Amino acid sequence: MATAAQKSPRAPSSKTNAAVESKSASWTDPFMTIYRFLASVKLAVISLGSLAFVLGFATFYERDYGSAAVNETIYQSVPFAILLTFLGINILCAALIRYPWKKRQIGFLITHAGLITLLIGSGVTMKKAEEGTFLMVENKNKDVDVVMIKRDADVVRVEPFDAHSGPKEGLAFAFRHGAYAWEPGRTEMLSDKDSPYKVVVRDYLPSAQLRYFHESDKNGVPMLKFGLEVTPPGMIHPMDPFQMDTADQSAWFKAAGPFKRDERDSAGGVRLAFQYVEKGEEKRLLADFLNPPKNAASSVVRIRYQDKSGKERVLDWRLDPVSLSSKGLTLPDSDLTIVSADEKLLPNRNPAETESEESEETPLAIAVLSIRKGDGETREHWGVTSPKIATFVPPKKEGGEPLEPWVDLSYFHVPDFSGPVRGLVEVVGTADGQVYGRSLNRSGIKPLGKIE
Repeated sequence: MATAAQKSPRAPSSKTNAAVESKSASWTDPFMTIYRFLASVKLAVISLGSLAFVLGFATFYERDYGSAAVNETIYQSVPFAILLTFLGINILCAALIRYPWKKRQIGFLITHAGLITLLIGSGVTMKKAEEGTFLMVENKNKDVDVVMIKRDADVVRVEPFDAHSGPKEGLAFAFRHGAYAWEPGRTEMLSDKDSPYKVVVRDYLPSAQLRYFHESDKNGVPMLKFGLEVTPPGMIHPMDPFQMDTADQSAWFKAAGPFKRDERDSAGGVRLAFQYVEKGEEKRLLADFLNPPKNAASSVVRIRYQDKSGKERVLDWRLDPVSLSSKGLTLPDSDLTIVSADEKLLPNRNPAETESEESEETPLAIAVLSIRKGDGETREHWGVTSPKIATFVPPKKEGGEPLEPWVDLSYFHVPDFSGPVRGLVEVVGTADGQVYGRSLNRSGIKPLGKIE
């Protein structure tokens, strides 16, 4: 009797198993090699290093050619997009190759996910975004219209000069100028044959800067250009407050307004003022400007008047309303009495100037003295910081003529320098081309004399 028994299957030999694995891995090896390279630190160093170099180069390129040129040539170019793509693939593969992720890798995954999101956003921005400026304008119905002005959609507008020159409404022509300056001789016709205007662009400068040129004119406004070296508190080396003025405008001061004075704050904690005095006034005004009272660290009024004998007298009086008694202050050897005193700020502007122009002016300090002559009437006298116009006596009735002053006032006022402005430099120009100066700070007034 024969007995049948089931045999266990023979395990494949090690040689056979290795052959099978080698055969299955042979076609995936190139893909795994590429995958490991895309996830490697080596590619990350190459990508980040290249990106840093390109961004550094783009910074200098933008300085020389402008934002439009750097966007067109670098940031929106195909090579830059490829560079960002490789960097994004490297970040993605570096995260995927560590799958399955562990709990301690959460921070690593969040960081890489954020970088990928940033790169995707950059790509979408380059292809889909539109840059411009939003303007909100109130219409006739009191509603607000929102208009977007695109930066890459420039137009040239032509407005009629008067009612007899062409259409009553303006026309707009699209202008595609490119990112770079035009070659010599290049022109572009913007209007078509049906347009009432012929509009031709003869040249285009992408990075032009506005600059002012000042020419002498005997009928013009007196102007002065400041050149300074200032050492602000905490700094070792001096600086020029106007070194960033590429337009050559902020360093120029014009003697405009009713007081022919221009006063502005500059960098370095210095306030500058320029004032012009008319011909024939130099002697009287400069005498006060260059010879301030000894106690001019506080507000002082210099009063010139005639005594009872007709002789000119000069009195330096510290403006102190509290010191006035009920009877006032009688000027020595005269019948003139200061009844009251006060200080006001007067805008240095013309009545025709707008509110925005007024806001840029530094108001002038004036001394207001109410003076009584004998037992008669009382007149209000205004004294402006010297040099000044003649002492002003406002009319008692609106629209009336100013009254004759009984005294001549010069007001020596030292501003409050407790803030960012630490000092004031005043310069006076005369009709014969001479320039004089003085400086003011918390210590008082220091004459600088004639400036060459």
